[in-house]
Amino acid sequence: MILDKLTMNLCGAAGSGVMTIGAMMSKVLHKCGLYIYSWTDYPSLIKGGHNQFLIRVDKEPISSGTLEVDIVVALDKESVQKHLAEISPNGALIYDSNAVKDMEVKRDGITIIGIPLKDIAIKIGNKLYLNMVGYGAVCGLIEADKTIAHEVISSQFKKKGEEIVNANLAAFEEGYNYAKEHVGTFDRRIAAASG
Repeated sequence: MILDKLTMNLCGAAGSGVMTIGAMMSKVLHKCGLYIYSWTDYPSLIKGGHNQFLIRVDKEPISSGTLEVDIVVALDKESVQKHLAEISPNGALIYDSNAVKDMEVKRDGITIIGIPLKDIAIKIGNKLYLNMVGYGAVCGLIEADKTIAHEVISSQFKKKGEEIVNANLAAFEEGYNYAKEHVGTFDRRIAAASG
């Protein structure tokens, strides 16, 4: 089913790139002609802690957030533990299977996608790319426009040079393709606005 609206929560430890991929995901969806309402949650800590970037997307103007979350992208174990229960029926969890090897992740009525984000990131060249693999996976899941997603990556990292841009594009592609190969068509895709 293609939806008129969707809410996602991108979450992980402070410093893992949650805010970067949240801002990038917001730009992609906005460039697809959709209205965006986003908000962040920072812990009251000097260092470390849990961060989340929530994005509500709709074809109509939005003036507030919502408690219902359709997709959670969890970059660490704490995020899986904190947010698994809040996913709406028929929603999805994308999580780093490297980070939760000691626990079984399951819940009826949702799509669960365990991706070895850290392993893929290391294969690309640095474990720091795991957030970009997760970004690619959520774009693949909702079938976001790849051309726009690539443009946002290039714009975000162009000051760091072509090598960094290309590595981030490669990490995105790995995540995008992993989601497409292991899930197929997700029934809660967002429809781009027409016109």
